[in-house]
Amino acid sequence: MNRLLFLLSFRNRTGFRVVRDLSSSSRSDETSWRASAFREPSFYFLAFFLALLASLLAGSLNAQGRKTAAGEEFFMVASLDQSKSQLLLKLPTEVTLLAKVTPKTQFFDDKGKPIKLSDLRAGDTVWAVTTGAADNTTVTRLRKGPMTVAELHKYYLDYPEVK
Repeated sequence: MNRLLFLLSFRNRTGFRVVRDLSSSSRSDETSWRASAFREPSFYFLAFFLALLASLLAGSLNAQGRKTAAGEEFFMVASLDQSKSQLLLKLPTEVTLLAKVTPKTQFFDDKGKPIKLSDLRAGDTVWAVTTGAADNTTVTRLRKGPMTVAELHKYYLDYPEVK
């Protein structure tokens, strides 16, 4: 049971480490790269990179798509093009969204009074209800207004508001 193993280790054509047991009496040509694959620094680097990538993707997906009960999402107006009826909206995660504005789109200020597209400026914070996919997004309702601290904690932070 307690025999001493003599291992010959080298890389084959595919780049895997091949380990052969030279102490075996059968001297078979069976190779096993599994035994030494976990000892390679490249394996640990790949495992760390995949774990980091998964955590970043999970965090960004968690922060996006946070909607109110009315279906509104919070954006900042990055730019607007009145001639093309388009808004470039930016999520708090710095992800941008190009959205079309139609004649049926409703615009309101923070007090609920109707406004026009021309009343918006780059840098304004808005709550928008959007429809469509990422490449064909349309704004159906847009409310100009800030995000309160309570809303910030409710939709984007994992801990309650400190009072």
